[in-house]
Amino acid sequence: MSRGVKGVNAYITIHVRLFRTRGSAKNFECIECGGPAHEWSYDGGDPDERSGRPGYTSPALYSTSMDYYSPRCRHCHRMRDPNHWRTRTHCKYGHEYTEENTHWNSDGTRKCLACLERRAARRKAARIAARAAA
Repeated sequence: MSRGVKGVNAYITIHVRLFRTRGSAKNFECIECGGPAHEWSYDGGDPDERSGRPGYTSPALYSTSMDYYSPRCRHCHRMRDPNHWRTRTHCKYGHEYTEENTHWNSDGTRKCLACLERRAARRKAARIAARAAA
């Protein structure tokens, strides 16, 4: 069993220690789907589990022991993280994430369709204005 990390920055320190000891998670396969891993992910189950992350508003569960971390792709990591963005009901501009208003990317992230359409309309207007000015 690996030695635990102590202190205020334990969340950051354990991830630095994982990288220095095991290398980048990108050198491994995801333990969930077998695809290329991207991140070290907490497995859960540490009896001395911690909560919180410096600089973030939503807490994250983590361990100060490297024994509880495995390589995962972004999609699998996000799907097992209960405190991640997928628990939000609205985008940052206030649009509700409904089935009709949500686009899911292949990596498990989502986009607000209302925001995508608004952005596309602004780009189109800028192109038309640029052509008119030319």
